[in-house]
Amino acid sequence: VDLPGVLDFKARVLDGAGPACDRTAVPADLRGDWRAALGGAGFDPGIPTAWLAEGLLVYLTEADAAGLFTAIPAVPGSALAFESGGGAFLDRARSVTDFSALWKGGMRDPAGWLSAHGWIPEFHPLEAFARQVGRPISGTTDEGFLTASPSPPAAAPSSP
Repeated sequence: VDLPGVLDFKARVLDGAGPACDRTAVPADLRGDWRAALGGAGFDPGIPTAWLAEGLLVYLTEADAAGLFTAIPAVPGSALAFESGGGAFLDRARSVTDFSALWKGGMRDPAGWLSAHGWIPEFHPLEAFARQVGRPISGTTDEGFLTASPSPPAAAPSSP
């Protein structure tokens, strides 16, 4: 699910790469009723799903980001992932005016929000990913990726 212009770009790139899966592009604005568009394209909200919100949250207000995460069905076996940048990342990014003019702010505490809404978040530091692919980064950073899985359903009380 993405804006039409972004989907057009992705289609051009993927057409050249020859994806090895079925891909269904769903044009929708994630600040609106994107679940209806997704359902209209055949999505089954009862099936575990991997959700990737890459390069997205900074373009949403805190309320829009909360609305997006609230709309994602927390089906057991599902996963959610997105990048997470702290103060140093935001300071660097704000210096690039072409990008920062589009920013709405994102969520101040996505891990806390997810925890309070039935997800179990886990932070993965950028340095660890960089080392795994042989591209260590110099200095320290508070950037990384947040992944989350739905909290397991509460166990029903046992009868005596």
